[in-house]
Amino acid sequence: MPSAIIETRVEQAVMVLPGLLATDLSTVLLRTYLVHEGYRALPWGFGQNRGPSDDLLMRLATHVRAVAEASGGRVSLIGHSLGGIYAREIAKIAAESVQLVITLGSPFRSSAARGACRSVVRLIERTTGKTIEELLGNGASGPVADPPPVPSIAFYSRSDRIAHWQACMEPVSPLTQNIEVHTSHQRMVANASVFRRIASILNAHTRATDRSSVDGDREAAVAIAA
Repeated sequence: MPSAIIETRVEQAVMVLPGLLATDLSTVLLRTYLVHEGYRALPWGFGQNRGPSDDLLMRLATHVRAVAEASGGRVSLIGHSLGGIYAREIAKIAAESVQLVITLGSPFRSSAARGACRSVVRLIERTTGKTIEELLGNGASGPVADPPPVPSIAFYSRSDRIAHWQACMEPVSPLTQNIEVHTSHQRMVANASVFRRIASILNAHTRATDRSSVDGDREAAVAIAA
């Protein structure tokens, strides 16, 4: 029996989901930064984001489960704008495979979403074939505004001219946090200060997970020795 527990860190997988009509190209800067921080930063891999459907969300949840199994640990999800709404819904469907969710200017609260730029609202409704109220009413697992059962951190900006900042805030709970940043909607995936905040959050949660895993290994070793 080994006399000491060897602490190892599983490489943390982080998947980044783009906003409406965007592709993985829009998240290259953020993913590159996270790779430099030591994370396995993954694209979403589903081409252009043309709006949600139950089928797409289920496919994404299946994909996240596969990534979690392959990496040996839960996946952190980061979503920009509509991608953040996807991330929250995926975490509701596949909570066992998701470490945490970070949303960047994601208007998941329908009661405030009408405060967004009118031309953007019209674009969303035309692209998805649904009104904002329909789109943000019920997801694959209940009301879209309901937070997922995993830690969820929402970034919002009062300077956002695309998504109303109040629509991008999580309700207060032990699992949620709201972080105000000073940038535009599009630059949330191209802003160094936002990137640093994201990395700090990921690092904190990774350390907490590592400590929990090591403590569990020690408890198991003590039980076996006894």
